[in-house]
Amino acid sequence: MQESDIKCFIENRVNEEWEKKNSPLLLSSLGILLKDKFGDDKPEGVSLKKWIDSYSIDTIKYVYHKHKKAKIGLIPASQEYEWDSVDRVNNAMVSTKMDLKDFSVLLKEKLSKEELDQIPLSILLKIFS
Repeated sequence: MQESDIKCFIENRVNEEWEKKNSPLLLSSLGILLKDKFGDDKPEGVSLKKWIDSYSIDTIKYVYHKHKKAKIGLIPASQEYEWDSVDRVNNAMVSTKMDLKDFSVLLKEKLSKEELDQIPLSILLKIFS
């Protein structure tokens, strides 16, 4: 397969993911797509990231999850993205090292002021002690 075909494929997949979901294309997902489309073009022993880097695609960039080191995504170079410390999976909230600020934001999103006022301070202190 020609280098330009692979480069174009990567750019298109990253842009499609961004346009559809406004989120990064995970490197692990891209690896599966590349293997399906191009077979074993990636040299043995070379990481997927290094192989993608070898194409010098300046229209995309990597984003890294702040708590999950293995969670790497690709987005259009002109965009910005930062994963929250709370990931949404099938519309369920899954906590990943939630700090006080993230917890506070989550409470304000999910509860009214009246509901927040009903939570005893002692309970909140126990959660974060």
